[in-house]
Amino acid sequence: MMAIFFSIEKIFPVRYRQIVVISSGRPSRQMPSPILISAVPTPLTDSLRIAVEPLVQHCHDQLAAGCDGIVLFGTTGEGTFFSVPEKLSALEAVLGSGLPPGRIILATGACALDEAVAMSIAASELCCAGALILPPFFTKPADEAGLCEWFDTLIARAGTSLALLLYHIPAVAGVGFSPGLVARLFDRHPGAMAGIKDSTPDSSLAKDLLARKLPGIHVSTEVGLAANVDAGMRGTISASLNVTVPFVRDALTRPGADARVAAIRAHLARNNLICSVKAALFAQTGDPAWSRLAPPHRPPEGWDRDTFLAELRRLEAAA
Repeated sequence: MMAIFFSIEKIFPVRYRQIVVISSGRPSRQMPSPILISAVPTPLTDSLRIAVEPLVQHCHDQLAAGCDGIVLFGTTGEGTFFSVPEKLSALEAVLGSGLPPGRIILATGACALDEAVAMSIAASELCCAGALILPPFFTKPADEAGLCEWFDTLIARAGTSLALLLYHIPAVAGVGFSPGLVARLFDRHPGAMAGIKDSTPDSSLAKDLLARKLPGIHVSTEVGLAANVDAGMRGTISASLNVTVPFVRDALTRPGADARVAAIRAHLARNNLICSVKAALFAQTGDPAWSRLAPPHRPPEGWDRDTFLAELRRLEAAA
């Protein structure tokens, strides 16, 4: 394996051995089905560092509320704002709190290939459920041959003991995956590819991939979850689950309750989803760490938090 700049042992100089011992039983990476995976936001200190204590508490709260797993440092988690050592140090704290590693998907959010490699290795060695991998999103244009070569190189450097989920969010990244490229990567690396998250509004890629019978297909909305799972999708990786998870669990057992889930998600997503979710958590906890956004994110112009929260409370109370 090619040496990389980051070393798990160097990033975790004190507790690395403890985490390896905790994880040495190689817990199953399979989560319950249907999978509700919350893309958690990242609370921030007043110096815009990761506020570890509220992050750890929220991760536990999400599992207790009914989520099957969490994603750390994805788009909702503003992951591209933080360095690899800071993200992995926060991951250490989450694991050290007793949260099962098999319930965690670690998003890479890296432009540099070796940073994506380091995050992928960390996810594998610490027995996380997987690593959510953005395509290289800075240098454009990127054709399919170039994207395939990038993933070939990542897997060659990180090793084959991986569980990678491709992250398709072209509206944000400016680079995405075609159905043919996804199938090509799964064919080339069957031991490393674990699935894909399709964050397009209409889940068009996920629907196309169903016909190809590829595993681990996740959409980015919890609306209509039961129907999506019945169709063959694995579940959802969603930012709005930070707010909606108890209502989604209700909708899975009570016909007609999905309308409330749809209304709440639409309200959260109407402006800036990250801002909306953090505002809801700030209102819930009173912790100012949830009120801060990582620049360049800003609240939408003219957005009023009190008005937003009043409508959210009304929608949550609806039968």
